[in-house]
Amino acid sequence: MDNFAFHKESYVFEIERKDKLNGSLSFPVGVVALLSGAVSVMAKAVSIPPTSSQKLIIVFLSISGVCLVIACYYLVRTYWGHPYKYMPYPDELRAYRNKLYHYYISAGETASSASSKADEELSDYVIDQYAADTSFNAATNNAKSAILFKANAFIIAALIFVVLNVPPYLYHRATAPETVYKIQLTPEVHVMANESQQDPKQPEHAPAPPPSQQSKPEPPPSRLIKEHVEKPERK
Repeated sequence: MDNFAFHKESYVFEIERKDKLNGSLSFPVGVVALLSGAVSVMAKAVSIPPTSSQKLIIVFLSISGVCLVIACYYLVRTYWGHPYKYMPYPDELRAYRNKLYHYYISAGETASSASSKADEELSDYVIDQYAADTSFNAATNNAKSAILFKANAFIIAALIFVVLNVPPYLYHRATAPETVYKIQLTPEVHVMANESQQDPKQPEHAPAPPPSQQSKPEPPPSRLIKEHVEKPERK
């Protein structure tokens, strides 16, 4: 088994796993939005003071609301603030290899021997970094997956109590008295305006002079936006 290829694939796997965990947040976020809308609609059926049938609705809605709030907290924790380690930049690795080469040359090694030792030491260092970064990122992904599991558990709990709230909500809607709206019609009054009340004739204005020739406007400058930076910088 190629040691370098194995550690590289493991490193790439954990990076891809991070992206999949972030992408999997879209579905629970959509479910939370739908459940929040259902809770909001059902809450409008509650009057103050509540009736005996509405008290059960209030209990189920309260439990659902608490579960949704906790689920939102865990969803934010899943997305935000998790550290990941990435490999050094290629130019930094190349500079490190050149330093190793000049170090072995100064130690009295021949050019071929110094180049061989520099390449071997650089390869060992890259493998060590792949292994260390993979282990660190795997632990981070495991923690993120555990937090996402808690968020999904509270979403399921909220869904259960929303479903349990449907029968009492429908019963309340069926037994609630219909609201009677009173409509009052008022006669329309027409007022005839005489000639003295008509608008006076507006004086004629002289035609406006043609606008002066303006200079050609400059296009706006480009915007240089860095991801997750609060204030963008101009190029």
